[in-house]
Amino acid sequence: MTLARVNCLISMDLCVQEQIGMYPQLSLYYDGVRVKSDVKDDFSLEGLSAYVDKAAHEYLLRKTGQSNATQAASSIAASAPSSTATSVSSTASTSAAASTAEPSSNTAELSIAPLQGLTEFGTAAVPNEAVLESYLGAERGQGPSFVKCTSLFAKLAVSVKGQVNAIAVDCEKYSDVCMKYEVRGYPTLRVYNNGNVSHYQSVRTKQAMLSFLQEQGVYTSLHPIRAQELDSELSHARVSFLYLSAPAAQADERNMVDLAGIEYDHGKLLYSTDPELLRRFPAASQKTGYSSIGSRLLVFKEYQSQPSAALELQTLSTNMQDARDQVLQWFERHGHERLAQVDGDSLQKTLENNLGQSVVLAVLGADTNDATALSAQVDSVRQLANSWSKKEALNADAALRFVWLDAERHQDLLERYHVDIAQVPKLLYFRPTDHTVVPYDGSTWLEQSAVLAWLNRVQSGDVVGGRYGSMLDRTISSVRSTGSEAGSLVQRHPLLVLLLVVVGLLMIPRVRRAIRPVAQGYRKLV
Repeated sequence: MTLARVNCLISMDLCVQEQIGMYPQLSLYYDGVRVKSDVKDDFSLEGLSAYVDKAAHEYLLRKTGQSNATQAASSIAASAPSSTATSVSSTASTSAAASTAEPSSNTAELSIAPLQGLTEFGTAAVPNEAVLESYLGAERGQGPSFVKCTSLFAKLAVSVKGQVNAIAVDCEKYSDVCMKYEVRGYPTLRVYNNGNVSHYQSVRTKQAMLSFLQEQGVYTSLHPIRAQELDSELSHARVSFLYLSAPAAQADERNMVDLAGIEYDHGKLLYSTDPELLRRFPAASQKTGYSSIGSRLLVFKEYQSQPSAALELQTLSTNMQDARDQVLQWFERHGHERLAQVDGDSLQKTLENNLGQSVVLAVLGADTNDATALSAQVDSVRQLANSWSKKEALNADAALRFVWLDAERHQDLLERYHVDIAQVPKLLYFRPTDHTVVPYDGSTWLEQSAVLAWLNRVQSGDVVGGRYGSMLDRTISSVRSTGSEAGSLVQRHPLLVLLLVVVGLLMIPRVRRAIRPVAQGYRKLV
């Protein structure tokens, strides 16, 4: 395609010859013949780009002798330039073949195999357009992506594996394919489902994209299981959630839990309507027996077959958005392991948890030559965490997070939290809401009854500790703990908040001078 610009004030004869009655005006010519499809209204960049791309596509079809009726493909929304394309398509429940064009005999014989992750077009799994069109058939999806988003789409593909096929198309390498599907710009994401195309135009986060797929009816975070499969599922993860849906539960409830599971995005969210499981784990108000009402969420830890906590969905808000927030908060409160190993980054994230939960940190492993000693220390802390969990089951406000840190591998962190390597193993209690740290000063290492009594005293406020972190850290954490819009702003843009604080401090002298009486500004000492 050739783009030519004419200044009608200079080349008036040409504009009169071509019947240009006003300007600006965009006219289209096919092989020297003007086409009556001038752009008259939308002169935005997006509108002009769409017009030119559509014209080029129609010209290509005309030159190859193909009609729009047999070759037209669904549109792909443009967003920003890139060199990689990513596609998402729902998986067919049975082998099927489909095409946007009239299929050849070879294409019709193709069957769709579920893809195991983000799959590049041109590779063995999707080698050519015939196979691509099979995935874009009755149940299909396709959409280019930004090259820097490749890792994001790869993670997305792992999450949707088994439900949605993810296909990547490099629009620089396969420009003809992207032109065929009218890719006007990229990155962009679209979903084909039973021949219907949907465009993704929101933020590029995994949770947002999963929510979009859920809205299109091609993805769910809920993994259905039967009673006989529960023990096997619990053996695969230290923390597992189970949503038991009563027969009388409404579709809105299931959708609410599904969206909360997508936003939480930490492993499988098991789902069952099996009466045997409803009888095995009755609602607290029932104690025993089976009921057709009263759905609940259960959390299982450390591969145990009995839940460590439960949430009755009947107790939640009747507003579905508020109920989803309550479920998400419950996931975050109970979604951690009884005892987890941390490093510098994960320790910081644990201390900055959204719920402001207190954290018990065990600094272990002073002698790296004795692996048995380290294992024994870890086991003793795990036993402590298990003992404390029994109290949590009776009082949710007593919930603590137990983590441990390898002192030999992270000696730089010891100084930050004022721990002497000679004092390891060491136990510390952190209260993030006010940046308080309380070290355990027991004479013997982790005598269970003594430590449990100490934790009770600390939570009751009977033991006074010191402060950790800088003043800025404490200020940011205090804002985070409010759970307000300001706290959300700090989490998203900490550098911006820091800049605003600095500007505010610099403005103090100016403000003081402005409000001081004018006469005082001219006083002099004689």
